[in-house]
Amino acid sequence: MILNAPELETHEARAFSDLFRLAPSTLREQQGIDQFEVGSGWGVLASAFDILAFNRVIAAGVGQPTSDTEIDSMVERFRQRGVPRFFFQMAPQAEPGDLAERLADHGFALYNNWAKLYRTVDDPPEVETDLQIRRIGIDHADTFADLLCRAFEWPAELQPMIASLVGKPGWSHYLAFDDDRPAATAAMFTDGQWCWIDFASTAVEFRGRRAQPALITRRLRDAAALGCRHVLVETAEDLPDKPGISCRNVQKMGFQIAYLRPNWLYQTGS
Repeated sequence: MILNAPELETHEARAFSDLFRLAPSTLREQQGIDQFEVGSGWGVLASAFDILAFNRVIAAGVGQPTSDTEIDSMVERFRQRGVPRFFFQMAPQAEPGDLAERLADHGFALYNNWAKLYRTVDDPPEVETDLQIRRIGIDHADTFADLLCRAFEWPAELQPMIASLVGKPGWSHYLAFDDDRPAATAAMFTDGQWCWIDFASTAVEFRGRRAQPALITRRLRDAAALGCRHVLVETAEDLPDKPGISCRNVQKMGFQIAYLRPNWLYQTGS
């Protein structure tokens, strides 16, 4: 496995594009939700929300170089939709080689890094928790979305978008329960031999009970059963002055950092 393989970017991009593509049409219109191709990558935007995770370009330049025309076009698209700021997430595989300089020339500024982490499905760690881990269906979709949005302090208006993904092809969603009380969330997107995991959150009152390690182990086993070999995840970079707890935690579960991915920020002035 080459740890800077293009698949590490494209499968994340496909997963997030799926989230935006499958959002209910009425919600797409009300919240300005859209997804679009940017050369070999994808852009996603939700103009009603100033949340960078929902307004970004992923995997552009991976597979084919990103041109100045494409940079101008993506900026204009976000600006016309009234998005105040967005990320261009520049993978180390991205071309051309001077893409960082081109982004700076177009008004982007380096903001921070996300860590891209990877492991195989082999030998999932044994995890003990007193919580019950369950794969859920659409009957728990609203519960999943409510817990996730509250944990990340996302607006409640995003909940229908998150809930609409539960039960869709390629997706598996999970909740950890304390008896009948939902305690934590997690999800995965599988595509052939690749699995992307995300949407991990734990309610404050249930933290410290190893919900997330248990949810990772469950997903590793389920991904293996579906024929996947490679599992991907992204977290904030772990820095001395800004500890990345999630980054440390997934490394304890056998993930290794494939690379750091710079986030280039553009502010449209909207």
